[in-house]
Amino acid sequence: MNYFNVRKSKKVALAFFLSVFFCVSAFAQQTLVKGVVEDDQGEPIIGAYVTVKGAAGVGTITDYDGNFELNVSSSATLIVSYTGYQRKEIPVAGKTSLKVTLAEEAIGLNEVVFTGYGSQTKREVTGSVSSVKAESFNKGIVANPVGLLQGKVAGLNITKLGGGDPTNKDFNIQLRGVGSLKGNTQPLFIIDGVPGGDINSVNPNDIESIDVLKDGSAAAIYGTRANAGVILITTKRGQEGKTKAEYSGSLGADVIAKKLRVLTADEYRNLVGGIDEGGNTDWLSEITRPVAFSQQHNVAISGGGKGFNYRGSVGYKSNQGLAIESEYQEVLARLAANQKALNDKLELAYDFSYSHNDKTWVDYEAFNQALKNNPTRSVFYDPSVGTDPSNPNYNKYNWYGGYNEPDGFSTYNPVPIITGIDDDGRSDVFLGSVRATLSLTNKLRLGTFLSYETGNTWTGKYWDKTTRYNEGYARNGIASHSYSNYQNQLIENTLQYTDQLAAHSISGLLGQSYQYKMWNGFSATNTDFITNLYSYNNLGAGMGVKNNDDRIGMASYQDSDNLASFFARAMYNYNQKYYVNASIRMEGSSRFGPKADPVLGRFGLFPAISGSWRMKEESFLRSIKDINDLKIRAGVGVTGNMPSETNLYIQKVGPTGDYVWLDGEFVQPWGITSNTNEELRWEKKTEYNIGIDGEFFNSKLSTTIDAYYRNTTDLLWQYNVPVPPYPYGSMWDNHGQVENYGVEFSVNGNIFKNTDWTVDAGLVAAWNRNMVTRISSGYSEGTDNPSFMDVGSISGDGETGVNVMRLEEGKPIGNFYGYKFIRISDEGKWVFEKLNAAGEVVGETSSPNPSRDKQVIGNAQPLVTGGFNINASYKQFDLSANFRGQIGGKIFNQKSYFYGNKGSATDNYLYSAFEGEAAKLNDSRQFSDFYLEDASYLRLNDVTLGYNVKTSPEIAKYFTDMRVTFTVQNAFVLTSYTGVDPEVNQGGLDPGIDGLNYYPKQRSFLLGLNFTF
Repeated sequence: MNYFNVRKSKKVALAFFLSVFFCVSAFAQQTLVKGVVEDDQGEPIIGAYVTVKGAAGVGTITDYDGNFELNVSSSATLIVSYTGYQRKEIPVAGKTSLKVTLAEEAIGLNEVVFTGYGSQTKREVTGSVSSVKAESFNKGIVANPVGLLQGKVAGLNITKLGGGDPTNKDFNIQLRGVGSLKGNTQPLFIIDGVPGGDINSVNPNDIESIDVLKDGSAAAIYGTRANAGVILITTKRGQEGKTKAEYSGSLGADVIAKKLRVLTADEYRNLVGGIDEGGNTDWLSEITRPVAFSQQHNVAISGGGKGFNYRGSVGYKSNQGLAIESEYQEVLARLAANQKALNDKLELAYDFSYSHNDKTWVDYEAFNQALKNNPTRSVFYDPSVGTDPSNPNYNKYNWYGGYNEPDGFSTYNPVPIITGIDDDGRSDVFLGSVRATLSLTNKLRLGTFLSYETGNTWTGKYWDKTTRYNEGYARNGIASHSYSNYQNQLIENTLQYTDQLAAHSISGLLGQSYQYKMWNGFSATNTDFITNLYSYNNLGAGMGVKNNDDRIGMASYQDSDNLASFFARAMYNYNQKYYVNASIRMEGSSRFGPKADPVLGRFGLFPAISGSWRMKEESFLRSIKDINDLKIRAGVGVTGNMPSETNLYIQKVGPTGDYVWLDGEFVQPWGITSNTNEELRWEKKTEYNIGIDGEFFNSKLSTTIDAYYRNTTDLLWQYNVPVPPYPYGSMWDNHGQVENYGVEFSVNGNIFKNTDWTVDAGLVAAWNRNMVTRISSGYSEGTDNPSFMDVGSISGDGETGVNVMRLEEGKPIGNFYGYKFIRISDEGKWVFEKLNAAGEVVGETSSPNPSRDKQVIGNAQPLVTGGFNINASYKQFDLSANFRGQIGGKIFNQKSYFYGNKGSATDNYLYSAFEGEAAKLNDSRQFSDFYLEDASYLRLNDVTLGYNVKTSPEIAKYFTDMRVTFTVQNAFVLTSYTGVDPEVNQGGLDPGIDGLNYYPKQRSFLLGLNFTF
């Protein structure tokens, strides 16, 4: 990462190097021309090229004051150029003195993009890299920094998990399709140079930029962890100057964005006619808050002087959840400092951060139960029931603490699922790093980077003695504790070389990295408590241990892994026109088998090469003023993906089978539980990418187009193997193969600008397709290793182990596999397509054959994903809006499957069960495309109205840059999907399933205030 003044250092270096190496030729009848080169602010430009058009090798560079001298023909034309400025041609025309002013090139071309182990300007980038700056982030409160990027990067699909649950900070992140069966599918996060850092420990308000390394040539420098892409997070740092304090904060209110329409008590009585218990209960209202409030406050102080600068920040966030008792609070603190020493030859960068959070979880099953519970049932029994032993519900009243619990096997009162369970947790994370960079010479820099991260998580859970759900009542109370800790240590050493020889610019990097991770934890559970007063705080008070309750238990673990790497990179550009970038990383992990590579053992090689051609610098485009820049990129790179667990390659032993009676007592048998595979290795992805970058019309319009093909081989899976010769019936091995290919597009434009108005807009879109090339292993034939696997298991209300998707060689991931719906008969029966043994449609049937009549009935993957943003300002007002969405794809509406069929044995139904085709249905549940719905949607992710307050001179002494904002998050969703929300998980092998358990998504209204003091 680059922590020094790039422009100043570059000017001084160029002035020194090029004055030594650039040769100046002399010609007859020449004129000595003297001149000065300045920028548009009148500042001298050090190290600018001054060459003679058409005369190779004739030229000079400007000195520290921007001056130059050159003997040239009186009719010559001078070309003056410098990185970051527009080239200029000056006819000498007999003049002996010249003043040249260079205009800066478009900001986009000079924009700094952070790549692996360094940074480049956008013009220098040869791979597929997307950069999002702080001013372009999504607005409002986000669960973690990933939420800032939703809809901002073409090909990067981000789905928030857990709906509006403030305690769930997880996102499913998928870049350019699914590329693994069992390995890690999430990108590698690098936080201020620390790979694998905890993304949840970063305050979104502290982030300066987020850079996404999308293709193999850009990400290969990170080796075995880069298959799913690399996301670099760069936090804000201090600047030399007056101390500055900044405040930003907001107050928010959340409401449920969409409620599913279930039968009311009166509708239940009229349409179902089931058991009328005399009540009138809106179960969703009973377990949710009408409005959930939130607040966040952030304070940052920054400043510095010569040779030292700093920035410190503290952030606090408090969120009520929509579910009663759901809460989340966090404190985030960060300190960053830069220091120079040894006459500015030594540069030191310090980064320290700490995060703490407290949370109260709720079980999502409560929302499923709110859908299915009888609306005529009351939440509580009448208190008189508990005092009348002759009442048939007398025992239930006392067993369940007065809650009205149904008798059904899988139906529970949703209120005590929340109020009867204490479920709390807290986490702490510390991350510290120091980077030292020593300039050995003007060309050579030695760097060392050290980091240490540690985190711990504590949880406590107690099921009340009166809670029927999960056997709290049956076990007389259940209490559990758990604690976990992890450590992440890193040391990296790098040697960087840069040089400039006339129009030739070269740089090289050599590096070494070693990372050690360790994690441990323990848990304990006990039952049978005499009181609820202890909650989870006195496990020893439970009698379950003495009573040999099968729910009691204790466990502990510890594990670790090591990652060792050596890497190199070389970059070359000629005259800012032709760029080449090549890198290689040799990396080994303790998670690999000792024979993973026949030559290198646990180590693998991950090479990459890419190049670009700035066509704008060619003579045939240079004169076209409407084209400010045009660049073609191409690259290929190899990345890896390590196993998600340790020790998969070794033979293990453990408990096997049931207890046996031996020598007068029951004994747990032990035996082999896994096979040895010393060749277990990394998953390998080879990716080809070609792209075009352009800026037009005085850089008011910029576009990027990328096309890619990625072939991922050696995918990990646990395969069935024959016994013998293997001692155990399954083994982890690398046999799978998946291909992804697609096109990505982005465009940004300055639509309009005058004295009062500015209007900007941007659009990103992506199209991706994939194919499973291989999943079978070849260990054995037939049913043990078929060319397909049934996935997408669902369960609920009497159904278990039902699969609704099929993963099959030669077909894409995400295929739904079931019956093809035709109609509902006059008798209320399903009518599906009937197939023959060859898979051909031969008629229709109401009694389908599950082994013959199932077929591919849809795919969950969207056709196109994308986002759109628009920003407008008028004087002191501004308005910004961020949209995102997708076209195509299917969603399995599991709630409709279980509760939208009158033939299902449930206590309540969705109102849709009595509408349209479903109203005619009088048949048992059958999975078909009747329950697949279009996943297309357009969401207004956030819209913000801002006002920049003019402060009087008196107030400006204390407060400046005051700004007030009003933001609406999740303002609306345009979709035909009838479920809770069309944005469901698109990751893994079973995307597009909208399950029964859920947490409602919120619509948020935020009032914000920012100012500097």
